[in-house]
Amino acid sequence: MNDVWGLRADPDLRRVAAEAKCPVILMHNRSNPASVEVRAQLGNAYFGAEYKDLVDDVKHELMESVDLARAAGIPDEHIILDPGIGFGKKVEQNLELIDRLGEIRALGFPVLLGPSRKSFIGYTLDLPADQRVEGTAAA
Repeated sequence: MNDVWGLRADPDLRRVAAEAKCPVILMHNRSNPASVEVRAQLGNAYFGAEYKDLVDDVKHELMESVDLARAAGIPDEHIILDPGIGFGKKVEQNLELIDRLGEIRALGFPVLLGPSRKSFIGYTLDLPADQRVEGTAAA
């Protein structure tokens, strides 16, 4: 199960995942539709999510999701962390997370990164979605 809200939005997902004994992807997400700028060729860019320390905040909030998973009976070997590239983060913050991904990995769980043709690549390279293959591979 891939939960873009890190088991925070729907408490029933915790129970369902535990009962199904399925792996869970816990994604970090501070998205807020009110804090997004949309450009036709480039896509969405977030500007409103504030972080005291980006990587420390992401790690802390991911571990809060891990605690929710554990409390529901989901074993550690079923937990995968996703730092939420493109979700409630500015272009520069997405790039910093990729650069410092080892710090997320150091939490002791497998890490999934989903950069495929995301808008932060478009903003970085000034390219529309259909021309972001190389940027995705680089990420």
